[in-house]
Amino acid sequence: MHITYHRSLQEGPLCHRILLSPEVYARSVGYIASGSARGAGSAIHIAGADHTDNDVFYEGTGRYHLFHTCNACTNEGLKACGAKACPWTPFPAGSVELYAPLP
Repeated sequence: MHITYHRSLQEGPLCHRILLSPEVYARSVGYIASGSARGAGSAIHIAGADHTDNDVFYEGTGRYHLFHTCNACTNEGLKACGAKACPWTPFPAGSVELYAPLP
């Protein structure tokens, strides 16, 4: 898992705000936690893999490949927690058309 920390964000063509209820947020945290490999109860940091001072890599579960990219994983997480998501996101400039999952 690649996590980037931001001090502030500005909405624009490449950064969209999504509003999550407390319940959906809690489900999203659970989804993220379930996708991280655990060592002694905490996520396993991959030393030396970080690109900058504001990002970090952790061991994850599953496999990354042509059809299961970071964009697909993020989109699956949105779907899993009940947030709006794209039907499919194979590329960074994936569909901006969002759908609401069925209740």
